[in-house]
Amino acid sequence: MAERRNGTIGRWSAQRSARVATVALAIGLVGLGAARAAAEAGTGADADAVGVAHAEPIADSAADSDAAAVWAVVDTVRPGFLPPPGGVVRPVDLAVLPDGGFLVVDDTLQRAERFDAAGGVVVGYGGVPGDGAFIEAPIGVAVDPARSRAYISDAVGRKVLAFDLGGGLQAAWAGFAQPEAATVGQDGRLYVYDRPKAALAVRRPDGTAEAEITVQRALSFSSELPSGLATSGRGTLFFAAENPVANAANVLYEFSADGAVIPPRTQLRWRMRDISFDAAGEMFVLDWTNRRIVSRLDRQRGEIGRAWPVAGFPVAMAARAADEVFLLYGASPAAPAAVAVVEGGREVRRLPLPRPAGRWFGPPLRLQVDATGRLWVVDELERAVRLTPDGREGDTQFTLHGLQEIVPLGDGSTAVVIRTRSSSSNDAPDDRDAPPPGIRRVSFERYSVRPGADPGIDLTTVVTRTFVTDVTASDTIVAAASAPDADGRGAWVLDRGSSRLHHIVQGISNTIDVATTPLPEASSALEYRDVVALQGGRIGVLHGPTRRLLVVRPDGGAPDAVALDVESALRIAALPDGRLAVLTSGDDVAILAADGRRQAVVPLPRPAGAGNEPASDIAAGPDGTVYVADRLDRAVYLLRAGTGQPSRTGVYLPWVGNEAAR
Repeated sequence: MAERRNGTIGRWSAQRSARVATVALAIGLVGLGAARAAAEAGTGADADAVGVAHAEPIADSAADSDAAAVWAVVDTVRPGFLPPPGGVVRPVDLAVLPDGGFLVVDDTLQRAERFDAAGGVVVGYGGVPGDGAFIEAPIGVAVDPARSRAYISDAVGRKVLAFDLGGGLQAAWAGFAQPEAATVGQDGRLYVYDRPKAALAVRRPDGTAEAEITVQRALSFSSELPSGLATSGRGTLFFAAENPVANAANVLYEFSADGAVIPPRTQLRWRMRDISFDAAGEMFVLDWTNRRIVSRLDRQRGEIGRAWPVAGFPVAMAARAADEVFLLYGASPAAPAAVAVVEGGREVRRLPLPRPAGRWFGPPLRLQVDATGRLWVVDELERAVRLTPDGREGDTQFTLHGLQEIVPLGDGSTAVVIRTRSSSSNDAPDDRDAPPPGIRRVSFERYSVRPGADPGIDLTTVVTRTFVTDVTASDTIVAAASAPDADGRGAWVLDRGSSRLHHIVQGISNTIDVATTPLPEASSALEYRDVVALQGGRIGVLHGPTRRLLVVRPDGGAPDAVALDVESALRIAALPDGRLAVLTSGDDVAILAADGRRQAVVPLPRPAGAGNEPASDIAAGPDGTVYVADRLDRAVYLLRAGTGQPSRTGVYLPWVGNEAAR
């Protein structure tokens, strides 16, 4: 039934998209040179530590009259907590209805959805935080057609929610430690596998707790151990328990209605991903090890009477009519999620489950703007979405495991992607680029953007440069920020792990070249916070403690520096006229002249209770619009300049040369 992974349980951390890379690049240097001149007078010891030469403007300053322009938040793009019904990101469980319709659980979108027999969406199940119907970590689903009811288990919320099939919440039953797989008996009783208790919890249709059937299996919280639970045509329960010991036998149990074990305990050497019974009472087992559906199993001897091969690795299974099995497939960059219907061993139809609406994105972490003004958002769900400049429409979306940064090149028909992976967090055997335990992999990848009815990235065009290291290695790549280069043909990546810039460009014979520029030494690499492309082919690197922009010159000489008239600068973007927009930890965006002088400060409409979590990123479009991503608000703010007086004047403490001294 459900994709029973304890990896799901910890996914709802606000920091789940923060990924650490530990990879060393042994490649040629494009350097800054060895010269480290003294910083300009009055900058303090920290300026010397980062080796700046002197301060100078990065472009001709904007006219002083521009300083009087009113900068303000003119619009907010907020896609809502959930996309409209019909979109699926990461399905984990499946239940089928007598009419051929089915329910799919999506643990990323924290909801379930009902589809008709043709794959059309009917209704959604769930809510938003604070709502009684909110499902924090949905992981299992079961249906009771006789009572027109659907049950969804919430592993983190420690409850099971009962909905009518029309989507209305009927009840929320507590008292579970970690409810996962679920099934409904012939008498309407609900059976739920409660992992920490190693028991099947029994509830009457009114929610009354009746019993707990002990499951004789070794407890494990490994994400590699799913469990299957189903009700047979005789009214007994079947439970597929995987042994956490490597190469040990897995066990298929049968229980009577009162919880007694019915012999034999069938031992199997292959992985039972799921089990289900069709209308004729035939049991089907999804064998992940051998990629097949098994039936007519001789439980005494463990012999298989019939096996149907399946494509790929379905994440869940449900049966309906005689010899009819439904398989749930997860989404990939190449194809959306789908439900395949298998009859008599042959797949007769495949029903795609569309991705969410084009303009929908999850909590945003990173922003980029291409040359046409289209906005690219990377969210904490490892998804990338491309929007029109006003954010009202979206046409490109895809999901990649470990996605950190995306840099659209040229007109946005090509993109550079930076990914970091430490291991498979998705329990997917066909996830070919998942590194083995203990290994960290950082990839710089170049894709073409696929147009058409299902836009995304074209996997056939991928060019990859990959760096691998042990997770305990001290020399690391930590991709903290990215920016397109001056001609739009490559990308700069700020490597906070070792104080370096990496320039990613297309090499000879469809390869990727990576050149490395060491940054001046700093007391901590964390002091480098962002990278930005400047006029004249120069690259700016934001150094937080000294409130300076280190300017890397294309001739490879010693870097210049521009003092920024801001406090607590976090991220930076360059406007087309050479001015700078700086995101601060004070929930403000400071607009600076090219020489670093402050012209205006715009307060951000952040949600109440934001606390110490600042907004996530900032970018500027070719028309001068400034965009700010706010993970906490699940929104993107649009800032533009008008006429009149500045909307607010910032008040800052005088700089004394060291953040710790303030």
